[in-house]
Amino acid sequence: MTIRAGINEQRLVDTFLHYLSIDSPPLQEEQLGAELITTLGELGCDVEVLRFDGSFNIVARKAGAAADTPWLLLGAHMDTVESTAGIACAIEDGIIKSAGATILGADNKSAVAQIIETLRVLDELKLPHANLEILFTASEERGLLGVRNLDCSLLRSSHGIILDVSGPPGSVVVAAPTREQFSIRVSGRAAHAGIEPEAGINAVRVAAEIVAALPNGRIDARTTLNVGEISGGTASNVVPAQACLRGEFRAHDPEQCDAIRRLLHDIAEDAAMRSGASVTIEIEREYEGFSIAPDEPFLRFGEDVLCACGLQARHLVTGGGSDGNILNRSGICCLNFSNGMHKIHSREEYIAVDDLVTGAEILLHAALRFPAFADAGGRR
Repeated sequence: MTIRAGINEQRLVDTFLHYLSIDSPPLQEEQLGAELITTLGELGCDVEVLRFDGSFNIVARKAGAAADTPWLLLGAHMDTVESTAGIACAIEDGIIKSAGATILGADNKSAVAQIIETLRVLDELKLPHANLEILFTASEERGLLGVRNLDCSLLRSSHGIILDVSGPPGSVVVAAPTREQFSIRVSGRAAHAGIEPEAGINAVRVAAEIVAALPNGRIDARTTLNVGEISGGTASNVVPAQACLRGEFRAHDPEQCDAIRRLLHDIAEDAAMRSGASVTIEIEREYEGFSIAPDEPFLRFGEDVLCACGLQARHLVTGGGSDGNILNRSGICCLNFSNGMHKIHSREEYIAVDDLVTGAEILLHAALRFPAFADAGGRR
């Protein structure tokens, strides 16, 4: 029997649909987490709940055939980008999608279901597998909040796999950017807009000048900048004294991050100086980028896993962040595979049943092959 044949497709679909029915936006993962804790315990895992302010992460461990061998981490996040309360799902021509009132939530509940199915198959078929460390994080969609509040030194794994990339199975992330958020507060001077507008300094106008002068969208192949919010003013008959704009930039290169920080300061301060306003600029790094070397042995291992599933590996340089950013920066070599999600973060999100099965197949092959990889000292 092939590994794929051991996967119970209907059970996997039913598990996925059940998880979709549980609303779990960021910081509201309690119900889904409780179900996962119970299921992991039933599958013979030792389960830890690691709480932080507002939510919690789950770490579960399932011993493999040899207790003294290295651990392999399998990870996914429990939250969805927004609420799925009242979700209605449909399966048409092998495609699972939302009826349109909400997002689907395949990001990342498809991966959660794929991990659970992997554990079930390993149990049912009594397959000799790696020591597995399961990580279910909270509030990934809130700037990787869960994993950022995880003490990664508690994890036993030095290698990990997550399934948090959209697109057909076969892609593996080899580089992801640093993300920094910024706010620029403009202080002007209030005045009556009809009687003495010349006595005021219009903070909203200054903020608009700053936005217009900043680069917008894709700066180059590895860098983006976006202003997502602008606010200010109190009434149409008052020259506004305060305004604020907020945004983010992402860059793969540290030098580009430094250059954008300087650019933000230069543009904002120049606009303020021209009008007599003042600005306060705050820039906060949310997470750091990473890159995986082409000759990294675990990347080669991942390529072999995909090959075993009949897939040609595609290296992906992404503009998005994931738990893999934090795990890689913490010393855990983490591969992020695509698992079939499409049009994530939209109400047109969908995943094919066949791809749902393939995601579980990828994890099964990884769990079965990792002991040999570890025995070889991390060499192909």
